[in-house]
Amino acid sequence: MFPDAAPSQPWFVRVLTASFRLGRFFGTEVRVYGAALILLLLIALPLQELSSLSLGQRLAYVFGGLITLYFCVWFHEMGHVWAARRYHIQTPRITLSPLGGLAHLDAAAPSPRAEIVIALAGPATHLVLLSVLWPLSRLIALDWQVGPLLLHHALALNLSLLLFNLLPCYPLDGGRVLRGLLAGRMHPNRATLWAAHVGIVGAIGFIVWGLVGLGNLGGGLLIAIGIGNLFACFRARLEVRYSDGPYGQKRQVWEQDAEAWKLGAEPQPPAERRATPRAPPRPGDEAELDRLLDRVRDVGLAGLSEREREALRRASEARRSR
Repeated sequence: MFPDAAPSQPWFVRVLTASFRLGRFFGTEVRVYGAALILLLLIALPLQELSSLSLGQRLAYVFGGLITLYFCVWFHEMGHVWAARRYHIQTPRITLSPLGGLAHLDAAAPSPRAEIVIALAGPATHLVLLSVLWPLSRLIALDWQVGPLLLHHALALNLSLLLFNLLPCYPLDGGRVLRGLLAGRMHPNRATLWAAHVGIVGAIGFIVWGLVGLGNLGGGLLIAIGIGNLFACFRARLEVRYSDGPYGQKRQVWEQDAEAWKLGAEPQPPAERRATPRAPPRPGDEAELDRLLDRVRDVGLAGLSEREREALRRASEARRSR
């Protein structure tokens, strides 16, 4: 267990902010946060409708539902893991939380096509499960017993996860597919900005949707997902200004390790960008400088060509020397 709260905190805070090792499967460690236990409440909400079940059957339904949920989430993340291995990308860890799962890939996708393949591999796992669950649901009628209830619950869950993850809202899988498609037609940094803008709109939509249903736990989870996506989109917009693009780069430590943020890790610009040799200043064209500054605002410094970077540097030095 990785305790994240101070020992002076109440025991339930320490439990909810700690992660537990479930094991290593197919070469990838799986950890789950204690906060995931709150999903027991979400699964238990319909229990008042299951008055025909005994207490033991209700408990079996609650814990069976939780296991079903996290099996589907883990299988989804393993889809990303298996697809990433095709491109020689390893995944040391998967973490499971109340908001879903995260596969900590140790490197970025090498190309837009690879990102699309890796992103779609997650939702594709739900198609595999649905191909098994749907025929079974046709054969086994819903008769308010634990087994049939869990079967129909798993069917609805996988369909929901499939459709939700395909929404074109970064950082969801659909949002990453959108970025990959756009990156085939424009600079990857500009594609990231477009995907992040769409993701911000989607995140606000999740928050509003959650506020409408705030009377239940599902509404609260939607709000949390929306807030998390919103911060991820803001971070993506910032990162494109300090990188040469989202593809083919080694992941920073805080992207690989769910615990790294506690160490105060901060992003650093690449070393080759921290010390750029200066050339003698040359007169610059004000109109050209304004155009280049507009380009930097749109795609970030890394989105400029080498010729544009050199022109921007010279024009900036010429303006400062006046």
